[in-house]
Amino acid sequence: MKQFFASILVVLLAVPAAFAQVDNHAKTKKGAVIGGAAGAVLGGVLGNNRGSGNAKRGAVIGGVVGAAAGGIIGAMMDKQERELRQIEGVNVQRTSTDELKVTVKKSDGSANASKLVEYSVDQPKINHSAPGGLSTSATGEVTIKLRREGAAWDANTPMPVQVIVWLGLVSKTITVNM
Repeated sequence: MKQFFASILVVLLAVPAAFAQVDNHAKTKKGAVIGGAAGAVLGGVLGNNRGSGNAKRGAVIGGVVGAAAGGIIGAMMDKQERELRQIEGVNVQRTSTDELKVTVKKSDGSANASKLVEYSVDQPKINHSAPGGLSTSATGEVTIKLRREGAAWDANTPMPVQVIVWLGLVSKTITVNM
């Protein structure tokens, strides 16, 4: 049992050294280390408390399974981060009195086609729609139509409308006077 706790202590002391590295697979490595350590502890406890009483075997099996699961989850997080970095930004500009053009570009300046764009409008008196749908076109564009309606509004008094556009976790806010 002392060897088991000594092994766990060595793993826990090695974890900070593994986190000190910075590279494109940081979350994969971090997930594998955390999953391996947690799996080894849990496997050791379960292996010791089961009928065979073999903590070492349980720790090894738990460590391998935990490292594999943590590595897979970390790799998925690394992939998502790389994809988000590909998105240079979301550009929102007003093209006419009732129209906004949302353009999505990658970091190399090329169009980011077939991406789902979401948006919200903060004024209930503004009707809004995306006539061409919310997926970006081949040129990376989505058009949002805004229309101020109702008998209670005065056309001579502009009303500021805040439109927030999202592409995944990236957002852009624009205020339009309608």
